[in-house]
Amino acid sequence: MLSQGEVLEARHLPMIQSAAPAAAGHAPPASPATTPRTAESDLLPLREMERRHVERVLTAVGWNKRKACAVLEISRPTLDRKIDDFGLVRPAGRGAEEDEP
Repeated sequence: MLSQGEVLEARHLPMIQSAAPAAAGHAPPASPATTPRTAESDLLPLREMERRHVERVLTAVGWNKRKACAVLEISRPTLDRKIDDFGLVRPAGRGAEEDEP
């Protein structure tokens, strides 16, 4: 939906570009032509973005899994699988409020 071609590039994601640290003196990301392409390197950025999103949602709702599922629009088993896959751990001091019916 963001690209007419088969490849989604950074220029198609204005929210990523606006958050880029270029103004802080960081070099811009390498262009696709200069970056070696492997299946793993293509998947890791998306996986990391998903991990961060899930972690932020869980933090925002106080690790209430029912609320997190509603925000993420996923089922409880899917959330539990993502938590396990991403190695996310509830911060100490949180109760079991997500397990209430």
